[in-house]
Amino acid sequence: MAVNLPSDVTDWLLEVFRACGDHTARKMSRIPTVHETSLDFSVIEHLTNVSAPFHFESEWLVRIDTHFLGGMRHYERFEIADLGLLIHFRHGGKLIRTKLALLQSKRLYPNEEGVDFDGPMFKRIGFGALHEGDDAFASVSDQRQFTFTADSGYRALKIRDDQYKKIDKYEETSHVPVYYSFYNPLTMPFTGQLPVPANTAVDGDCSVGFRVIPAQVIRDRVADRDDGTVPTYGDVISCRSPFDSEPHLGGWRLEHFVVNELIACNTGYRTEDRDDSTLSNVFFRRSGPISAAIAIGIDCPANKDPATVFGD
Repeated sequence: MAVNLPSDVTDWLLEVFRACGDHTARKMSRIPTVHETSLDFSVIEHLTNVSAPFHFESEWLVRIDTHFLGGMRHYERFEIADLGLLIHFRHGGKLIRTKLALLQSKRLYPNEEGVDFDGPMFKRIGFGALHEGDDAFASVSDQRQFTFTADSGYRALKIRDDQYKKIDKYEETSHVPVYYSFYNPLTMPFTGQLPVPANTAVDGDCSVGFRVIPAQVIRDRVADRDDGTVPTYGDVISCRSPFDSEPHLGGWRLEHFVVNELIACNTGYRTEDRDDSTLSNVFFRRSGPISAAIAIGIDCPANKDPATVFGD
């Protein structure tokens, strides 16, 4: 049975996460070569703007908290996911249910950007990475154009590489679903340039942007591809129902996934046990499978019937 939230809570959450997805899409549209980790930072930073308890006319309370631990890429270890989403449902302050979802971030790369994921750029640690040489400076200061099309790839997602297989294995053993969170520009196709002209405004509505799709759906879509090949934007938008029509072409929009799928209890891992071992393994161990966490606490007034609100 779906969770029944009052409209003022639902509308507020939809707007919070719509604006969050819009924020990442505008950043990527302005800077077409932005690093994936920077986009994760943007999600966390944006949500810190609402990191306090919010009280609604319906007498419900919503609190969003974030925490960033940092990844282990520099140590040649991969997290199963970059962002962990934790939903706490409470009744009069008492925990009733917890939902969990894990998001593995992948950004779309423009057709012109070649990236050596095993090169020194991805292994340098600390402030020293900012002290670049003249050749490195010259490589980023020349005027260039970058295009995103259906043939553009999520180049850090390689079919049946180590991380790909670990995600598959993790879902099988933990029974926790993992989702790919795809960072895209505002629209597709899209063209950007570097250096960015000063005072550039990124206008227009976000018709693509941040999209979420189950990892299993991607594995099914590319099952016949060679090892090491990369899914493209065209592959993602051709994934089957419910992602084969607007507004879900290319995956759920971030706000739809969080509010209408995860919070509504249509997807994600669910438990009524406060000391659930799966939750402990994900959120309470530094060697766990995530690098950042977002917790959404939703408190129903004590005078409401929890069975009516939260279902079975």
